[in-house]
Amino acid sequence: MSTSRLVSLRLPSKHAIQARNYATELPRPPPPARQPVIETFSEPSRPRPYYAKHPPFRALPKQKSSWPFVIGGLVLGISGWALFMTFATNQEKLSSSVYRSIMRALKSDPQLREVLGEAIRAQPEWYMNGDPHINGHVSLMLYLCA
Repeated sequence: MSTSRLVSLRLPSKHAIQARNYATELPRPPPPARQPVIETFSEPSRPRPYYAKHPPFRALPKQKSSWPFVIGGLVLGISGWALFMTFATNQEKLSSSVYRSIMRALKSDPQLREVLGEAIRAQPEWYMNGDPHINGHVSLMLYLCA
């Protein structure tokens, strides 16, 4: 028994009793010298007075409507989603092979180079973080069929 040790108690008799003594167990206090005074009653206690009529309650304040916050959150969430989708789809269009081949063809055209000069590039937009904005859609199938 690793958590306890056995202690033998010596009694006036010839038999010894084994008892456990745990390390965390505190010795019991001695019993009180005199018994506590017990108070007894002859009948139940008398009921306490209560308010027959409750004091008047004041009117509760009107609860503010939460609809403006819900609608504002929805508008903000949907507009943020739309802006992200616009930016993400524009980045997809800019990285497509169709856009790159069109820009390569425009830059290598001698007539355009004569009119516009050497620096032929798409016009950057401030709201696209300096990237050009491409209207419409880029279809790879139309490019492959042409």
